[in-house]
Amino acid sequence: MPIISPATRHNRKTRFVCAAIFVVLSIGALTMLYPFSLMLAGSVHSEADDQEITPWPSFWTDDTVLFRKYAESKHDVSLDGIGEAWGAQQTAWRRIFEPAPVADAAALADWKAWRATPEAREVGILGHVTGARLLPKNARLFRARLEESYGGDFARFRRETGATAASWTGVNPPVERIGRHANHASSPKLLDAFRAFKRDAPPEDLHFPNPEGAFALAYLPSVHGPDTAAWGTNLPSWASVRLARRMPSGGGAPADDWLAFVRNRAPLDCVRLDEAAAPAGGEGVALGLGKDGLQFLQALVERVQRHAEEGGGDHRLDDHVLLLQLHAGLAGEDEELAERVAAAEVQARVGL
Repeated sequence: MPIISPATRHNRKTRFVCAAIFVVLSIGALTMLYPFSLMLAGSVHSEADDQEITPWPSFWTDDTVLFRKYAESKHDVSLDGIGEAWGAQQTAWRRIFEPAPVADAAALADWKAWRATPEAREVGILGHVTGARLLPKNARLFRARLEESYGGDFARFRRETGATAASWTGVNPPVERIGRHANHASSPKLLDAFRAFKRDAPPEDLHFPNPEGAFALAYLPSVHGPDTAAWGTNLPSWASVRLARRMPSGGGAPADDWLAFVRNRAPLDCVRLDEAAAPAGGEGVALGLGKDGLQFLQALVERVQRHAEEGGGDHRLDDHVLLLQLHAGLAGEDEELAERVAAAEVQARVGL
């Protein structure tokens, strides 16, 4: 039975009631559009723009938000990673802004030319591979390349790479760095596939370890706290400290901190050995070892020898060779260990 009788349908009062009902329902429908648009816009939010409450994605109209999302994706959702790479403390996404244009055009051109070289691809870290809410572009492209190379046969992929994922949606790029070391824990075949993918990636997707940022923003505050008085200076903050290319000659806390950081924390890709710094006796680079150094070096020698006996390759020995060289100053303290170090270096180089 209809709510409005046909007999009263053409009555002016009835028409007014119908019109009022239509207007009320229309207003209700329109009010639902706003929360619906907020829901749609929120579906593409990430950590960088999580606080933006707009009925459309704010990065459509705001280049600053777009840049924040780009930085977030490139540096794998890590404010600390951005801070160390840029050499400036980053405490919140909303405080990240586009940098000013580079004044030295020639230097910028040189940087971009070097960034496209094989050396840069070896040292650099590929960005856009890890995300918190959204899967970044290089993670998607790497997964698609693997799926294509295996013809979609996930069982074959798991069998040949030793992957533990349950489906293609669980396959992600391997982590490139574990602390200061290259990642050798993942499947060698998966690592080789990722290196091949990285060689083809755009150069602008690379970011690079910045030991100065790690030294000033992470290491020094962790050792001395926020107070810079340990260095006997009037530094406004640790962020103003610059990492010297060589150990400071004045001794004291700056030299001790430099030595400890380079020996134990600095990314190995950024460490270079200078034969001129070796002791007069020729026993190696005088970096020495800290507490439990003998045990560490012995374990390292055994690891290098084991990898060499397994055939080497896969770039597994790069870090170990450099660490042996860094700690070669210990050679004069233990002749037997010095001989093992030398033998391990030879085996490592043959394996490489």
